[in-house]
Order: sequence, then C-alpha cells, then structure tokens
Amino acid sequence: MQVVREPIYDAAAIISALNRIAEENAEWDNYFAAEGIVPLHITYEQLTQDMDSTVRKVMAFIGSPVDVVPAPQTKKQSESTSRQWAERFVNEYPEHIHRLGTPQ
Repeated sequence: MQVVREPIYDAAAIISALNRIAEENAEWDNYFAAEGIVPLHITYEQLTQDMDSTVRKVMAFIGSPVDVVPAPQTKKQSESTSRQWAERFVNEYPEHIHRLGTPQ
C-alpha cells in the first residue's frame, strides 16, 4: 500500500482510542456475562509473539483443532516508529506503562 500521508504522533488521540477500547471491552464483558458466555481472551501481543500457538489455542477452543497453521499473509509495518511512539507515550503517561509490553 502506498502511504497517503506520514503518521503524526498524537497523545490525545491515543488516549481517546485507549478509552474507547476500554469502553468497548467492558460492553463485551457485560454481554458475555449476561449471556453466560465464557470467552477465550487473546491479546494482540499473544497473537503477534506466537501466532502458531495462539491460532491453535483458538481453534481448539472452538472445537476445530488444526494440524497446520498457515503462514500469515500480512507483514509487519513500521516497527521502529511504533516502538518509539509507544515508549514516548508511556514516558509522558507512565500510568500506561503496562501497555508497552515487550519488543516485537
């Protein structure tokens, strides 16, 4: 894909997105609780750090184990910029340090 414009670091937009995600996750948790559903929780970090095991875990959870997990059809984007922005964000807002995770 061609770059439409260069990304711009925006801490307020990051905080807004984190708040929206937290609200949406709470809504999902309420829905699951109301319906008596016990979901399988998978994080983005789990998926990116060990895609094979994570996909196997999901497939086993839904009762469809797989022998072979296909290779991903996407490639990682801008690893260094993302990491720099994540570090900058947690330096500015240390209450979010738990979101930094480990390097990819």
